[in-house]
Amino acid sequence: SALFHMYAGEMEKQTTESSSAV
Repeated sequence: SALFHMYAGEMEKQTTESSSAV
């Protein structure tokens, strides 16, 4: 569960960075 949360957090972080870049 913790691993999934960490993975989801990384994906969300990347998505946020991509959105900011655009």
